Amino acid sequence: MISKTLIGWMLVLGPIAGVILILLEPSAASEDFAVNIQASLDNPTLARVTAIGITVAISTIFIGTIFFARSMAEAQKPGSNLAAIGSILVLFSAVAFSISSAIHLMILQPSFVTNGGNSVQAYAIAEAIFNGTFLISGSYLLLIGIAIVKQQNLNQIAGWIAALFGTCLLIGTILPAGDPGLETTTTVGAIAGMLWFIGFLGWPIITLAIGVLVLRSTD
Repeated sequence: MISKTLIGWMLVLGPIAGVILILLEPSAASEDFAVNIQASLDNPTLARVTAIGITVAISTIFIGTIFFARSMAEAQKPGSNLAAIGSILVLFSAVAFSISSAIHLMILQPSFVTNGGNSVQAYAIAEAIFNGTFLISGSYLLLIGIAIVKQQNLNQIAGWIAALFGTCLLIGTILPAGDPGLETTTTVGAIAGMLWFIGFLGWPIITLAIGVLVLRSTD
């Protein structure tokens, strides 16, 4: 089994690197796929570097989480089954994210359009797959959070918060989310949008917190 120290560093460095790279990623701050693609194509080198970096960072989070959940599952304590199911869901998220990242990188290739590819359609598919990872990620975060509470192997508050963020991400992904700031958004859509945003922000934060707790448990 991989050491707790390495698992902890994966869960700490993955979110930090991911946030930094997302901030550096070329973006048009638009929901229009064509506009976002053009923003990346205007700075292809930075776009490719950040895309690869984000892929590595988030993959590091998934790998660290898989090993963390498996260590809980092998402990044969209350919540072990939940942790085992959670580790499988993390693997599903990692696979879906890898597919989405591969499509994003393919779009940035100069030969993609000249060979007959449709950048907007490919980008839309990649985004759909990427958004699908949040449904799975919310599920595994909820299960692992409950497992932490039941096993009492880490801070109980961290377990409850992980379960809360997982629930927010799960519900926000299932319901039709809207922008709470728009008058045309329904009440359900506004609530779903807020829950998704809370879960989306909470996912790297609680992952980082769990990583710190894992490192502290090795002292």
